[in-house]
Amino acid sequence: MGRQERRAISKLQKRRLRWLEKLRKRDSIIDQVVAQIEEDFDEEEVNMAKVFFVDYLTDSGLFADTGEELYLPQLGKICKEYGLEVADAMLIMDMAEDIFSAAERGDKS
Repeated sequence: MGRQERRAISKLQKRRLRWLEKLRKRDSIIDQVVAQIEEDFDEEEVNMAKVFFVDYLTDSGLFADTGEELYLPQLGKICKEYGLEVADAMLIMDMAEDIFSAAERGDKS
């Protein structure tokens, strides 16, 4: 990967993080997920975990080509690009699902 490509990826990641922070201010559920990510991940990992969450949430980036089902081999390849372990990615996805589900149950009450 060349210098320009790394720079373009870095800029894209920064834009995704800025978007997430704006969304976080407007949506308490997103804020809960991001707060949990910040609590569970080290300072060095937290930004990539957030970018992973943005891409997962919006079905963009490396998630754009996965379709409806996400299989473990696909997830392993995706995780490498974010510098995450598969278990970390699964934690983020499960955490998001739990928080969204709890919010949905709360709306029905």
